[in-house]
Amino acid sequence: MSRVEASCRAVLLVAPSQLRRTRSGRSDYTLPIGNGLFSTITYKPGAHIVNFVGEVIRDANAINARAAAGRGGYVLGSSGATNVYLDCYSNAKRGLCLASMSNCPYRCRNAITGNHNPQANAKLSIKFRSGHDPVWSLKCTTNIAIGAEIIWSYGPDYQYP
Repeated sequence: MSRVEASCRAVLLVAPSQLRRTRSGRSDYTLPIGNGLFSTITYKPGAHIVNFVGEVIRDANAINARAAAGRGGYVLGSSGATNVYLDCYSNAKRGLCLASMSNCPYRCRNAITGNHNPQANAKLSIKFRSGHDPVWSLKCTTNIAIGAEIIWSYGPDYQYP
């Protein structure tokens, strides 16, 4: 683990998410979505939060096969002509990709505040460097307080399994 990633572990906490979703065909927000990623420090807009850690893949067929096997929720892609993906599934399951613990607020309610459709406080950032694999990370978009859950938009079409 890199020194930077080790320092992120000191300021981030994985705990049960505050977000809840509805059961199919119901309107109550009572279904827990699993763990979430929480901050133990404050973040200002533009600050780096954490990198995604996974396997870089350049074969769309391999990504489609992994998605069909149930690993799609842990795959990040880059738009455009680059056709490069990051599969975080194995690292997330072993606790090595903290960024993968952050959730999407779409069609959710915060069980603590009661806020329906909470707003994301982070966004995906992809840095491309010539001759190197891209770096996927989460960047802060609004002030994040100590104890706040870090959430980002997976995209408007995302559906919780």
